[in-house]
Amino acid sequence: MKTIFDEVIAAWASTIDEIGLLAEYRQKVTTVKYATEYCFKLEDFTPDAFPPGNELLDEIPVEAPLVYEEYGLDAKGLPCYCRTINKDGQPMTAGFYRYTPGRVEFVQYNLRYRTPHVFKRIEFAEDRKIAFLHAVANGGGFKFAGMTPQQAIDAAKADKNSMFLSVQEYEYENGRIVRDISHNRAPGAGDYDFTGYYTYDQKDMLVEIKDVSPQGRERLRYVAWDKTEGLQGLADRLAHEMAQAIVTALLETDIETPLAILQLTYHYADVYMPTLNPLSVTEKEEVTADNTGNVWEGLFVNDNYLDHTRLKGIEKTFTQFMNQVRSHGAHDTARGMLQKTSALLTTSRLFGRILVDPEFFAYAIDHSIEGHDSEEFKEILLNCGMPEQQYEEWDKRGWLR
Repeated sequence: MKTIFDEVIAAWASTIDEIGLLAEYRQKVTTVKYATEYCFKLEDFTPDAFPPGNELLDEIPVEAPLVYEEYGLDAKGLPCYCRTINKDGQPMTAGFYRYTPGRVEFVQYNLRYRTPHVFKRIEFAEDRKIAFLHAVANGGGFKFAGMTPQQAIDAAKADKNSMFLSVQEYEYENGRIVRDISHNRAPGAGDYDFTGYYTYDQKDMLVEIKDVSPQGRERLRYVAWDKTEGLQGLADRLAHEMAQAIVTALLETDIETPLAILQLTYHYADVYMPTLNPLSVTEKEEVTADNTGNVWEGLFVNDNYLDHTRLKGIEKTFTQFMNQVRSHGAHDTARGMLQKTSALLTTSRLFGRILVDPEFFAYAIDHSIEGHDSEEFKEILLNCGMPEQQYEEWDKRGWLR
C-alpha cells in the first residue's frame, strides 16, 4: 500500500549507492570553515541566499568541544561538503549538498556504518518552495548497514520505528506562504499530521506560525522577535515569566507544603520546558532521619514528578526563545535560563506565594549528563541561588554527594 512517505524513503535509500560522491564533492571545496554548532541547515536555503545560521570560524576551535563541524564551500561560496569531527580529529559523519534546478538536497552519512543517516530535500517551482522532505535513520542507521537500496526501502516500510520521516507541502496566496501541511512519522509516536497557519503584519512580515492538529490541538511553532533585545535579554525575560508561571502551576496542583526543594528537570539540547519535581519538608525530614539510606539520593533523586503540569502564559516568549536556541545552537544559554529561573524561585522563596522551608531552594538539572561529581553539582546549586554558606552546611551534614 502506498503512503505519503514512499517518496522520501525511496529518495533516502537511493543515496546508499552514492557514498562514493563524497570524494567528488570534496574536490569542489575552495574554502574550509569550522563551527561548534550545525550550520547551513537546508530548511534555511532560499534561491537568493543560504545563511549559515551559526558562527563560522577560520580555524578549528581552540577549545574543541566533543565534536565540531567542518564545512567546505565551493567557488560560489555555497556549502558543498561537510564533516562532523570528534575532539580526537576523527570524522564521524560526512555529507554533501547537491544543487540542481528546482531542487536542493543534503545527504549525511554515518561513516561507521557507511549508511545515509540524514536526508533532506527542498523542491521549488518558479523559485517558490513547494515541498520539504526529511528522513533520519533511527540509531544512526546501523539497522541498514550493508543493505542495498531496495532492501533498505523494504526494511524502512516494514519497521515504522526505524526512521524519522517528514513531508511538508506549502500553499501560497498573494505570493506568500499561508499554510503548510506536514505529514510525520516518529519512532514511538507513530504517524501524525498537522497544518501550520502563517500570520503576517501589515508590512507583510511573518509574525507567527501556529500548528493545528486534526483534533484541534494548537502549538506555536514560530513567533517573530525583535533582535535588538539580544538573546540574553530574551533569556532573562523568559526566566522571570517562567518563574512566576511555575509558582502558579504549583498553586493549581495538589502538593504538600511547606516545600523544601523544587527540582526543574530538563533534557539538554532537547527539552527546556521543565518538569517540576517538588519535595516537601515532611519528605525531607523523613529522608534525612534515615541514617541507613543514601540521603543525597533521597533529596535529589525522587519520583515526585508533576508530569502533566502546564506552565501558562509563557508560550509566545518560550517559542521566541526556542526558535533562537535551535537556530544558533545556544544550548548553554538555555541551560543558563533555567538556572536563572531556579535562582529567582530560590531567592524570592517562591515569591511568598507558597509556604517553604527556611532552607528552601530550587535547582535545574539534567541528571543524565551533569552533576555527576561534587564540584559540578556545587556549581549547579550555587548558580541556582543556594547560598554558599548553606551549601557548606549541607555538605557537613553529609547530605550532598
